[in-house]
Amino acid sequence: MPIDAPVANDGTGIRVGRAILLGPGGSGKTVLGARLAQDWVPEGVRKERLIVVGPVPKLAELAGVDNHPVPWQSREKQDEFFRAINQKEGAAVVAVDEADLYYTGGGRSYGSKEFQEFINVGRNFGKGFILIARGDSDLATNTRGQVTVCCVFNTSERNLLRHAQEWFFDVPEVVDYITNLAPYEFMVWCPKLNPRWQGTGKVVNGQIYILPPETEPSQDTESEDEATSPDDAASTPTAGSSSPTGTAPPSAGSTTPSGSKSATG
Repeated sequence: MPIDAPVANDGTGIRVGRAILLGPGGSGKTVLGARLAQDWVPEGVRKERLIVVGPVPKLAELAGVDNHPVPWQSREKQDEFFRAINQKEGAAVVAVDEADLYYTGGGRSYGSKEFQEFINVGRNFGKGFILIARGDSDLATNTRGQVTVCCVFNTSERNLLRHAQEWFFDVPEVVDYITNLAPYEFMVWCPKLNPRWQGTGKVVNGQIYILPPETEPSQDTESEDEATSPDDAASTPTAGSSSPTGTAPPSAGSTTPSGSKSATG
């Protein structure tokens, strides 16, 4: 998967990226988050260096690591947890499921000062993140400036679609594009790459594939409709898998914005 996630210089092989995955329940974002985490953190250091946070353990189970159910309602517990991460030496990736809860608990823009520090300056100390949420309205606005990859699934969430017109400004007819994505497909946007719009992605059999914007989709699709989990279900990644990502296989549901075969800028 073409992402802006440089390898850490501490010998761990960890890719220090910063991702936001957005979409409604059942869209596949948790599966994508688990697979992306496996890509970024090599199996040999995964147990120690991939830190999964969430109110439910699904993301951790898919990624093959322990879950840390940090209470989103408690500023003190969040401070304690993220302080330990901020002080941890060496590279690490933190994946946060239902990330919007950790921003807005108690009506705050950030759940804790330590969480805010992690998001805003953690990259300087080899810390990456994967934030998974249903929309971006409850995420602090300056989080967008830290992101190296954003994936958006089909959604009807009005605020997210409105923000998409501003954020993904050089994707032609971006609202139509997002709202016509097939189940388990997602837009890939990397603001620091050229082009920023990298195409349409999909998780198939535990691997992330990308259909570039200039590629017209064909009709022989490998379906993800046999997913068994009711929330964010798609093809389940194999824990510990390190298979490569690459160009997507043809997909009947893949869409490009009408009238355009390539991203500008």
